[in-house]
Amino acid sequence: EDPDRRRGAMTTFIDGRLKAPVGLASLTPEFDARGTLGGGSFMHMTARDYARFGEFLRNRGRAQGRQVLSERWVSFMTTPSRTNPAYGGQ
Repeated sequence: EDPDRRRGAMTTFIDGRLKAPVGLASLTPEFDARGTLGGGSFMHMTARDYARFGEFLRNRGRAQGRQVLSERWVSFMTTPSRTNPAYGGQ
């Protein structure tokens, strides 16, 4: 229930599972007052790092020769919703 512990745990996860492997040095997550990550709309990066992230998705979740994110999840994220084709899993 401690917001600082929640933020710290999620930051450690993001740093080790996304930021470092994909090379997103500027990635800065934003949290609410309870320490909950705001999701995709609150992951701030430079334009260059957004381009790296796009390349990471284009490579189906692979970075530096290894699968960082499951291909199945990338497929879910990038498949348009049946109810609104402007959105996917994000």
